[in-house]
Amino acid sequence: SLFFRGFLYSDRHSIGSAISLDMNFIKVSQDRISYSEYIQELNSYQIGLSLNGAAEICNRDMEILGVGSVLLRPKLINTDFLNPLVPEFHYVSFETSSDPKAQLEILREKHNILIKDRDYMMYVALNGKEWYNENGSRQGNVSVLTKVLNIEELL
Repeated sequence: SLFFRGFLYSDRHSIGSAISLDMNFIKVSQDRISYSEYIQELNSYQIGLSLNGAAEICNRDMEILGVGSVLLRPKLINTDFLNPLVPEFHYVSFETSSDPKAQLEILREKHNILIKDRDYMMYVALNGKEWYNENGSRQGNVSVLTKVLNIEELL
């Protein structure tokens, strides 16, 4: 099954309707836990579900990539990184639907593809973790910022 920790608001409402159709397949928790417990929880799953909320990308995406799990999320459309996150390479994307039954089937299909192909899961997880290390980690952020600001030329 899939697991999502967070609040269902904004764009998440439509997917929340899909979730309510099968609470055994997708479990949602809105309980607050410590950050340490949250990271331990994320680390216990091979696939992390991230849903667009107030923005297209959020900390949850980086946290899932950072623990080395497969990031399953709606396809990024309006997010532009210096080094882009590539769907089906760094993360597994899915299309969104306003029809809850169709959305549930889209999620089920993506989940089934992943659990049946462990090599693909490992491929995406490793690529995502590498992207995180190069772009989302503290050192990765410094490296990207150094390139963007051309700090070498300023010194």
